[in-house]
Amino acid sequence: MRRPSICSLDLPCLTTPPPLSLAIASLGYHVLATDLASAHLLKSNIAFNKLALPPDAGTVKAMALDWTELPSQWNLADEGSEEDDHFKPPFHLIITADTIYKEELVQPLLRSLHALALESTPVGSANSPLILVCLERRDPLLLNSVFERARNDWGFKVQRVPATKVRRAVEKGLRCEWGDGWSAIELWKLKLNVPKIRDATMAS
Repeated sequence: MRRPSICSLDLPCLTTPPPLSLAIASLGYHVLATDLASAHLLKSNIAFNKLALPPDAGTVKAMALDWTELPSQWNLADEGSEEDDHFKPPFHLIITADTIYKEELVQPLLRSLHALALESTPVGSANSPLILVCLERRDPLLLNSVFERARNDWGFKVQRVPATKVRRAVEKGLRCEWGDGWSAIELWKLKLNVPKIRDATMAS
């Protein structure tokens, strides 16, 4: 039985390990970890830290994914083999964290999330994968604009996860004290509204 696979859209990870991707892999998922350009650094960090994963962990693969390119220019099937199938669409879950901070990156990010969700939705199905967006509310005007555009321009259903649930996950799941910056963290759910009859090509 194929393990669930997850695509993680990250920012360049220069000197610290990619905790999001490795934490997800530790739960048994296969994870495709991406960043804008520094995939070689991401690969080095994953290789250095994956020895700490439990024996039943999923696997992590790193690749560069430039949001500013049209999705039609991506090559998610690169280095393809049957063993790598879980690192290609369809993905069961798409996650991005701390990636909303510049106005000029908003449109490329939403376009990328839309393309990945569409590519991960079977033809004839309206069941698109869940997208989780984790962020810190540094710029309320920018964030409000992002989710308005996600809803109105890109066809996403947008819902914020209640802060009480996030707090419970932090305290019970991560065993961290609420506070110390956690109270500023928000988690949002996006689901693409996909017509049951659609063209299966990736959005440009």
